[in-house]
Amino acid sequence: MLLPQQIQAILYHFISGWVYGCTFSFLCSLIVYLRFSVLKGCAEIIYHIGFTLLAFYGLYQINGGVTNVYLIVFFMIGIMVYYKWYLPVFQSFFAWFIRLFRPLRIKVFLAKKKIVGIIKVRRKRKEQRRAEHARRKKKNRKEKEKISADAEVR
Repeated sequence: MLLPQQIQAILYHFISGWVYGCTFSFLCSLIVYLRFSVLKGCAEIIYHIGFTLLAFYGLYQINGGVTNVYLIVFFMIGIMVYYKWYLPVFQSFFAWFIRLFRPLRIKVFLAKKKIVGIIKVRRKRKEQRRAEHARRKKKNRKEKEKISADAEVR
């Protein structure tokens, strides 16, 4: 690998480590609000796969996709730099961004509650109709049995 390619690869790994730290901390602040751990796990897996694909695509453009140990070290240094000095700055921005969408989230949860309530009411009514139908059927059978028993007695 030529010297200009090595310098580009070093800077690329450092910057991609910084970007990885930034986007992963944003993802972590977003998935706190997910209720199901399966969704949290899927979001993290999809994030890591996507970031890895993008990182290696960019690296492929620079030096043909060659990653050496020292490049991985620069990637880790980029992550550490972000978490050491930039996380507090961006954490307030992430909190602001999440607060920005809070009214929308509240409206979505309210609509979901109403829809679930409607489904429960309909399900309850359906169960009541089935129970009423079964009672009528049972009552009709008893009446038919009583009539046939009276007819046999005569």
